[in-house]
Amino acid sequence: MPLLEVLPTLKQLTRKEKFEVVQFLVADLESYDKPAAVSLSEVSGVYEVWSPIDGSEAVALAMEELLEEHRTNA
Repeated sequence: MPLLEVLPTLKQLTRKEKFEVVQFLVADLESYDKPAAVSLSEVSGVYEVWSPIDGSEAVALAMEELLEEHRTNA
């Protein structure tokens, strides 16, 4: 299947699905390389990726804690 046919479908995937596609492609590309002492697929796993997009709640909580600490020390 030509790349130009696949791209529109890839753009419709969720963020998580896109990471899974990348993970699949890296593992597939690795199979073309010479065998290493330890391959990426042996040590890799599923890892949650932090994004600042989802960090607003943590920032708000940290700000509240800092303000509270400032009030009690003032």
